[in-house]
Amino acid sequence: MVVVGGGFWGTLICSCLRSRGLSVICLDSLVEGAASRAAAGLVRSSCWPPPCDWWGERHTRACRDFFSCGWVEERVTSDWEPAGRVKGLVWCGEVALEKAEYFQVRSLPLLEYPSRWVVLAAGVWCDDILAASGLALTGVVPARGVGLLGPGSVEGVVSRSYRLPGDTRTRVLSKRPWGSGVRVGDSLPDREQEQLAEMSRFSQGGAPVWGLRPRLPSLLVELWGPGLVVATGGYRNGLGVAPGVGLRVAELILGQADSSPRR
Repeated sequence: MVVVGGGFWGTLICSCLRSRGLSVICLDSLVEGAASRAAAGLVRSSCWPPPCDWWGERHTRACRDFFSCGWVEERVTSDWEPAGRVKGLVWCGEVALEKAEYFQVRSLPLLEYPSRWVVLAAGVWCDDILAASGLALTGVVPARGVGLLGPGSVEGVVSRSYRLPGDTRTRVLSKRPWGSGVRVGDSLPDREQEQLAEMSRFSQGGAPVWGLRPRLPSLLVELWGPGLVVATGGYRNGLGVAPGVGLRVAELILGQADSSPRR
């Protein structure tokens, strides 16, 4: 079978299918703006279960098992609370993304890779591929997220609460280890330049990164047609729910879930 998309979801879908003895080829176009390659990679258990009607305890358990170790304390500081406080535990390990074959998928079926099943896990690009294939669209909306790769080091996760001028909302920057430096991510990046300035202040410089998060009212992992599963809508919790998504895809393909094709 073929999995289209080598991000967090594609990676965990491939892993889950292979663990059940299925042969899987993963394709990815490596386009600029892929959310998983720019994500901060932070996971909080509060994202389980997500707001969708198919999620069950078995999907939550798959997430708990996958993220069973690597949890650290998150310390939060702010200008009005400089001493800081411990907010709770957060997982900030790393997931090695699938070593996918480079392939610019524009439509389905994938004639170059004959397969009984195709899993479309291409994030915000799912609807482009579905439209070119004459299939129903998901309605996924791209939501730009920004971050910053900076110098220095940090133990665990350190977050900083702040407010932008004229904004009554409190926002949060999270800083975690990333390679030989740090990765800073924001919560609601809708005032990008101002928030990048806050990130640079927090991390003492660095280079910006960005990605397009796939946003839907709830996670979408469904049979979309004969031999086709569509999976998108992770938005800000994509990594956290990825093991449960992988299990859901396996259940659909192996006939262990109650569902019917959209078309």
